Amino acid sequence: MCDEGSRKCYFREGGWMETIKLYKFLSKTWAMEAIKKKRLKATTLDDINDPFEFNNVQLPDAFTRGLWRQMRKNIFGSTGILCLSDSWSNPVIWSHYADNHKGAALEFRCTRHIKPHPNLFKVRYQNKLIEPDTHQNKLIELDAPLTEQMRAVAYTKYKHWQYENEWRIIQQKVELETEKIDGKDLFFKPFNQDFRLTRVIIGAESGLTTSLIHTLHGNDQLPVDTARLSFKKFKVVRQKAPHLQK
Repeated sequence: MCDEGSRKCYFREGGWMETIKLYKFLSKTWAMEAIKKKRLKATTLDDINDPFEFNNVQLPDAFTRGLWRQMRKNIFGSTGILCLSDSWSNPVIWSHYADNHKGAALEFRCTRHIKPHPNLFKVRYQNKLIEPDTHQNKLIELDAPLTEQMRAVAYTKYKHWQYENEWRIIQQKVELETEKIDGKDLFFKPFNQDFRLTRVIIGAESGLTTSLIHTLHGNDQLPVDTARLSFKKFKVVRQKAPHLQK
């Protein structure tokens, strides 16, 4: 479970933990905002980009569809979701989430509670919708996000999303920072010991610079790398030439 170089297991506060490096891809504007304010915006049920999110269960009749709509809102409507990736080398994800390589990838050292209550999940990709292992009467009893079926709903996506190599943190909105912007409540996860910014990777086409990132963060010791396109394969790699560092 924890034998990879970027992951380490340990025991703390009555449970097993592991640390793992994960990456958040952002446009230049949102990367600057996140670095300056030391927080990441959480996605909510109202602004997810995939209509099958938390809506990935087979619903064969009108009764279960109506029931599920209400359950989905009741269980996941009060949560904020942070979507991260365990790799920063895929050029497609840079194009889709970092404004065509003009943004940045933020590297975090995340603490994951393994047992007894996981708080960070690796997304599972599959071709088929989840087939409930219970029927209508049992579905009514699935009223808590920590049940096995609700966890499956929270971390299952269509197979064509697998290029993202996604991990996700799901927290209650009341546990997140709230700020009203343009009349809408937005939710943010602050950086802390268990969600620590450890590096910024500047996109190959980005106008960001190391000095700007240090100024925004208030710490000139924060590691910053510049990305470039590989010369040998479809991959994003670290720019090693010192004179080409941004």
